Amino acid sequence: MNNFFDLGNLNNCTFEKYIEILDPETLEDVNNAKLQYCLELDKISLSDIGETERKAIGRLRKEAKKKKQKIESSVPTASTSSTQKIISSDNDLLYRVESEEDIWNLWYNFVKECKNNDNMHSFSLEKIGIIQCGYTVKMRSCFIPELYPLLVVKPTIIDPCKNLNEKLIDVFESETINNFKSSLKRFKKENVENEEAVFISKIFKLLINGSMDEKKLKLINKRESNLSYYLIWPLMEAVSSKVSFEVGEYKLVAIHNEIIRRNDDILKNLNYNADDCHTCHINKKYIELSLLEISSKFSEKNEAKFTKDHVKAGFGALAILQEIGHIFCFGSLETFSSILVYFVHVMGDKIRLWSLELVSAGVCVMDLIHTATIPTEVDDEVNLRELVRLLWTFRHGLELTMEKVNQLFREHKAVELSLAMEKSDVNEVSRNSIPSSFEKGCILKIKGDYIPGYEELQV
Repeated sequence: MNNFFDLGNLNNCTFEKYIEILDPETLEDVNNAKLQYCLELDKISLSDIGETERKAIGRLRKEAKKKKQKIESSVPTASTSSTQKIISSDNDLLYRVESEEDIWNLWYNFVKECKNNDNMHSFSLEKIGIIQCGYTVKMRSCFIPELYPLLVVKPTIIDPCKNLNEKLIDVFESETINNFKSSLKRFKKENVENEEAVFISKIFKLLINGSMDEKKLKLINKRESNLSYYLIWPLMEAVSSKVSFEVGEYKLVAIHNEIIRRNDDILKNLNYNADDCHTCHINKKYIELSLLEISSKFSEKNEAKFTKDHVKAGFGALAILQEIGHIFCFGSLETFSSILVYFVHVMGDKIRLWSLELVSAGVCVMDLIHTATIPTEVDDEVNLRELVRLLWTFRHGLELTMEKVNQLFREHKAVELSLAMEKSDVNEVSRNSIPSSFEKGCILKIKGDYIPGYEELQV
């Protein structure tokens, strides 16, 4: 309805009249109408209009969304399913959502509109179907307020210290580095058969030799490369012995293979250099599971660089996920949708752990799982605990992803055998293959150290 909004008479362009003209007949029609109305308001507000018109648009949007929704039953997430409706306090329609599928249909329509929205930043992850969220992540201004809470739940953080608190008392009560070392050595010796204790001891020892060491602290404050070599790479390598660890300007194979599939001369010289990558081999296939971006030296706070690397990693993580789908393309979409790939972002003294998963055709959720500050003192118990929680959660996530990819391989192999025995139709299998649920858009090249207009992309 391109002619609905009249800049000379915006007061009459209410959502009620919009719906009245459209006269939607189905649930999908109603959902799409609400989405389209809000997006059209956004487009107008970003154009060259006067202050009076801008205020009118703000009022229209506020009126369309002013009544807080009630949510009946539990809130669904990317990994759960429930039936519910979102209604206003007086039962007027905001969004009718009766299944998890309805939620993802709305988000799919949203990202489809984003792709065609020239007013959105060209590097917005929403343009490639990625919805960024998290328990501590502020909702992006372009999102739909009624839908965002349906994505966000408190993440499951696995705490390796939980059952060892009493045994860790001496370690955490240490006041000097020497006391910390001796208490840690005794703790490990007394709990050598405990997997969590061994992991905690390993991480704390790396911190002793890294950020807690006066000489090393000066070095990691001096250069990003020192931070990588002396602290972050050792921590990432210690996460799990079940996966391999590739370090230093690692070229993502997933991006390389996607460029080959595109067969586009413009793309052939592009590549993606990550700061490291966790990988494994499944049925002799090389599988990437995560990527790392280190955005600065330890003491530096560079929001422009942080944002560039975050956006870059979103594209990279999507390429990794899609590459798994291409390798084992005949596996089930159900299993593929349970696979998470990971992005670890080091920003000064902070580490963020993100996951990315496909929740529906064309829609991925990028979830901030946890954030931790790297401790530099032995008496910083809070940050010591938070860091091992982040890394232990990452360990379990990587190993679970590897199991899921193995399951996908077994499903893929079974379908290949069925095709070889002519028990399945190749055309039907191809139509229902995992890549059929993908959207193009995981190739990116950013020139320079920052993205112009990066403020719009900050998370």
